[in-house]
Amino acid sequence: MGDLRLVLRGMWFRRGLSLAVLVLASLVVGGAVTGPLFLRSAGESVLRDTLDQALPVGRIVSDQINGTVHQQPLTVVERFNATHLKSYPTLTRLLDPPVASLKMNAIAGSPGITGDSAPLVYRGGVCAHVHLVQGQCAEKPGSVMVSATSAGSQNWTVGAPLLINGVRVTIAGIYAPLDPVGDYWAGRPYFAAFSGSGMAGSSGGSLDAVFAPLATVQAQPANIVATGTVDRSLDLARIRLTDVPSLMTELPAYSAGGTVSAAAVADVLQQATEIKDKLLSPVVVVMAQLLLLCWLILFLVTANAAEARGPEVALAKLRGVPAGRTVAFGLLDTLLLVALAVPIGLGLGYLGVTALASLHLAPGTPVVV
Repeated sequence: MGDLRLVLRGMWFRRGLSLAVLVLASLVVGGAVTGPLFLRSAGESVLRDTLDQALPVGRIVSDQINGTVHQQPLTVVERFNATHLKSYPTLTRLLDPPVASLKMNAIAGSPGITGDSAPLVYRGGVCAHVHLVQGQCAEKPGSVMVSATSAGSQNWTVGAPLLINGVRVTIAGIYAPLDPVGDYWAGRPYFAAFSGSGMAGSSGGSLDAVFAPLATVQAQPANIVATGTVDRSLDLARIRLTDVPSLMTELPAYSAGGTVSAAAVADVLQQATEIKDKLLSPVVVVMAQLLLLCWLILFLVTANAAEARGPEVALAKLRGVPAGRTVAFGLLDTLLLVALAVPIGLGLGYLGVTALASLHLAPGTPVVV
């Protein structure tokens, strides 16, 4: 304890030099952690950007089963999806809640008029993803929603009757999709055409999707073939680089179990990994130059500090202090300063990379120690 007090008094006596050692050591530690921190954050940013810029099919995992209306393919695929995911813990953790849909090809037209082909679709939560131009969302059995452009081309109005595969339904509302290429739609071809305003349209006699509650779709003739689908999007806010190896292992196995889009997700993850790997060389070169400069300056400063302690070490030897204590006495102040510099440098590096990430990387990119 006495030696420690002497060391602290000596550090205070040489406080200018001690402060220089502390500052330089903090910069060295900060420089040492900045490279790995920034490289990791840049990789996280690349992963998010690549997934965000991919088509919806590149970040969505789907299970799909075909069957007649009587066979209830939606119920079958929902049970299959819940069982299927249990073997893939990383996918289960990173996927958003499921969006279930039931789709069939149909002929839709006003009574007495030859109809056109249009998909009849039930999709969970559809009311929150369309703008109602007229009327209300179709929620009651026997009601449907038609797109604004389909309604315009076919002269359909709210409250008018409609025949879909010969089954009479009522138009409850006229919609326009809020984001026709958004993740909610999972890249499904529900809209034959749409303009920049998001108004769905028709093309070549094929109409946009007619959306209906599940009861309306299941009331179609029992022998009509329908497709039940469960779509799950990757949660971009939770996925990390450390998840990619597990995902690259799980996605091919998941694809073999019957999914329709996991292969596209694996391709996007592979692309993100390749871009991330290209960042390593330039970051290492820049950080090596910075660290060498900091280490050189730190060496010079600590050498001066050692020379300044020379008389004290000599005095300790004259007083018969054992060699081990003399060495410890000579090194203790430098060791204390370096130990103190570690948390300071780590904090500086973390704050610096956090600032860089907020300015230059994808929004919300995490800085992971």
